[in-house]
Amino acid sequence: MDQFQSYFYEIYQTGNLTQAAKNLYLSQPALSISLAKLERQLGVTLFDRSQKPLALTAEGHLYLQAVLKVRNAEADFQHELADLQGQATGTIRIGSSQYFNSYYLPTTLLAYEHRYPQVQVHILERNSELLNQELYAGNVDLIIHCGHIDTRKVVVQPVLTDQVVLAIPKSLITVAQANQLTHFLQGEPQPAVITWLERLPFISVSATNNFRERMDLICAALSFHPQIKYEMYQLETAFHLAAHGLGATFVTDEIRQSIANHNLYYFDLDLPLAQRTFFALTRKRGYLDQPLQNFLTTLMDPPAPTL
Repeated sequence: MDQFQSYFYEIYQTGNLTQAAKNLYLSQPALSISLAKLERQLGVTLFDRSQKPLALTAEGHLYLQAVLKVRNAEADFQHELADLQGQATGTIRIGSSQYFNSYYLPTTLLAYEHRYPQVQVHILERNSELLNQELYAGNVDLIIHCGHIDTRKVVVQPVLTDQVVLAIPKSLITVAQANQLTHFLQGEPQPAVITWLERLPFISVSATNNFRERMDLICAALSFHPQIKYEMYQLETAFHLAAHGLGATFVTDEIRQSIANHNLYYFDLDLPLAQRTFFALTRKRGYLDQPLQNFLTTLMDPPAPTL
């Protein structure tokens, strides 16, 4: 990638000429002159300077796609060259969510570091939509999430299945209600349960978390509309608020198993929506070097945790 393309990409990443200049160790006037020169060469305006942060014009979006192709081709070349030379070292860049990083990634990382100690692993933590963008931009080599996937752009491999459960504080439900709810979730008619569920305060994750969409779909499948009391960014935060009796919430079986809490009743959900699959995603036509292939192998078949 030439100098002008590097400058353009840094401005695009930061959306700010001053910050981009700092990152490139340039003065802002020098960077502005370089950008103007690039635009003259191309005969187009790449950024709408009236917006903050700077926004790409239609021509800028088109140029970005060309720059990304160059970036990704150069990265693929470096990976292929390393494999050809038989290098046992290198760097892989993995993107995944806070939830996956907390509950599933540690076992894989421990095994990978043990088997391939010369390979550096960089971890990027984002939500699923931002992870997709980072992969398309070539900023990471592989991402793992259970959000929306554009199969036109990526190669998809299922990694694991996570189970969603309903958690209700014992202070908000009687034993009789718990029994009724269990029968209801098993498919037995329990009209009073829906009324009771709609009066129950719920703690949800925010719309920026793809778990929220799944929660809404589960509630719709159970024919009730939850009364949302609090919205939290992370699933674990919702769990801890529920554990203190502030409302019901949906969590995962992994959280149930990992964080012991005796203040909650847990209810399994016999619904396809209650199973969410995490996928490993790589760019289509991107080159998977040996360190990355080894990571994928470790991810797909992690060792059993030691006690």
